[in-house]
Amino acid sequence: MKFKRQRYQKGSVRKVTRSQGFAWEFRFYYTDADGQRREKVQTLDSSDYATEFEVRKAMESQMSALNGKRFRCVYAHVADSGLMLFVDAKSSIHSPDDLGIYISSDPKAAKRVRRFFSAHSLMLKGRVIDWAKSPLGMQYAVQMEDERLLSVPDFDMKQLDERQRALKEGSCICRIPGFDGTTATFGGPWGQGKGIAHDNPCVWMYDLVVFDSKKEVVFTGKDHSVYFGVLSHTGLHPFRMDLQTLTNSGLYEEHLAVKAGLNRMDELAELYSGDDEDAIIADFAATVKAVDSAADTDKPVWPLIRAIHLDHQSKTMPALMRRMFNHATEESVDIARGRILLPNGFRGYAFPNPLVDGPDGLPDLSKDTISGVREGLRSICAPDAPEGPVGVGRSPNTNSAEIVEVCNIHLPELMHFKGQGRVFFGADAGEILGKLNGGDMDDMVFCFWGAEYLEKFRQMHYPVQPRIKDQIANCLWCNWPFSNLECTKL
Repeated sequence: MKFKRQRYQKGSVRKVTRSQGFAWEFRFYYTDADGQRREKVQTLDSSDYATEFEVRKAMESQMSALNGKRFRCVYAHVADSGLMLFVDAKSSIHSPDDLGIYISSDPKAAKRVRRFFSAHSLMLKGRVIDWAKSPLGMQYAVQMEDERLLSVPDFDMKQLDERQRALKEGSCICRIPGFDGTTATFGGPWGQGKGIAHDNPCVWMYDLVVFDSKKEVVFTGKDHSVYFGVLSHTGLHPFRMDLQTLTNSGLYEEHLAVKAGLNRMDELAELYSGDDEDAIIADFAATVKAVDSAADTDKPVWPLIRAIHLDHQSKTMPALMRRMFNHATEESVDIARGRILLPNGFRGYAFPNPLVDGPDGLPDLSKDTISGVREGLRSICAPDAPEGPVGVGRSPNTNSAEIVEVCNIHLPELMHFKGQGRVFFGADAGEILGKLNGGDMDDMVFCFWGAEYLEKFRQMHYPVQPRIKDQIANCLWCNWPFSNLECTKL
C-alpha cells in the first residue's frame, strides 16, 4: 500500500531590487481548477512591510487556506450551547442522512444530538446482526468490535403501568463491564437510550435493557452500527449548598448552614497550622477526589494533585501550602459562588429499587419493600444517610416546594452500596419524584438530615404573594400595568 505525503508549504520570500529601494516577492504553489500545480508570485511593497517577518505575517492567512482542508457544515444548532457538525468538503456527505443518522424536527432533537457528540470517557462500537419482535419490545442481537455478542431489548414502555414507568424512566440495566453506576448513552436503530446505567444480577436474560428510548435521533446506516458510551460516573458527592437551595430550604439561619461553614473553617485552620502532613493530604484528597482516571487537567486544581502524587511535602513549599489552603477554604465556603459545605448531607443519584426486577427486566412491584408510609412519610433507601426523616430535593433546585421530607430506611440487601451515593426509590417513586419538578431516574438529588435542619425546613413555604397578583390583574384591567399605586380601582 502506498501513502501520499501531505504537502505543507510555507512559501519563499525574496528581496528584489527596484529603481527606488526594493520590494518583496512571495512565491508559493497552488492547484488550479484542472488539478495542475502552478507557481504564483505575489509582490509586496517594502514601504508597507519592512522585514521578512512582516511579509510572512501578512501572508499567513492565505497560506493557512492553501495548507488546510475545507469543510462543509451538514448540521447546526446554534441555540443554547450550540453544535455544528462539519465534514470534509471533498466528501460526498451533504446531510446527516448520508452519515446514517436520522434527526427529527422535534425541539428535543438538538439535545439528543449534542449528547451523542459529547466527549465520552468510554465508547464501544458494534453492529446489529439480527433483530426480532418479542412480547416486551424489539430485541436486537449486537456484535461488538471484540466479537462479543450482546442481547439488547428496546423495552416497550406500553407494557408498564404508571407506577412501573415512573420507576424505570431514565434508567438502563447494563451488564457490560465499565457501565455500572454511570450516566450512559446507548445509540442504535432503537434511537437513543440514555440515563443512569446499573448492573442487576436479578436480570440475567439480557446484557442491556433500554427503557424509554428516544426516537428523535436514530442510526439508520446500512452497517447497522450501534454505540455504547459512558459520559460520567455517579458517586457520593459533598453537599455544597448554593444560595438558591439555601434560601428555598430555609437553612440560611446562623445556627444552621452558617455555623457549618464557620466550623469547617475552624477545622481547616487547625489542620493546616498543625504538623500532621498525612492528615492534610487526606483532607485534600477527599476534597478534590484526586483519582487519575477522573482528573481533569484543565482544572486549576490539577497541579496540586500532581504535586501530591509526586510526594511533595506541603510544609516545604510555601506556594503549594498556600494553594492547598485556598482551595480547601473555597470548597468549604465559596464566597464567589455562594456555596457552603454541609457535613450532614450529600449529593447522589436516583436509582430504582433493583430488588423488584425479574429475569427479563420487567419490574414486579409486589416485591418492593421500600415504598410505603412510615412515620407519616413516604420512604426511600439511601445507604449513605442515617435512618429516619431526611430532606430530599432535585439538584438544581428552584423552590421550596421541590424539596420533600421522607423517611429513610436501610434495607440489608442494599447496604453494600454505601459510599456510592445511590438513593433508591420504590413503587411510589412517581409520587415522590413528581414533587421534585418532574424528576426521574437520571436526576441528581441531594439529601440532608438533622433535627434542627428539618425543623426549619418544615416552616418554609415558597414566597407566593396573592395580593401582588391581584393588584397586577386589576391594573391590567384598567390599563395601568406598571404603576399600580395610581390605579383608581384598588
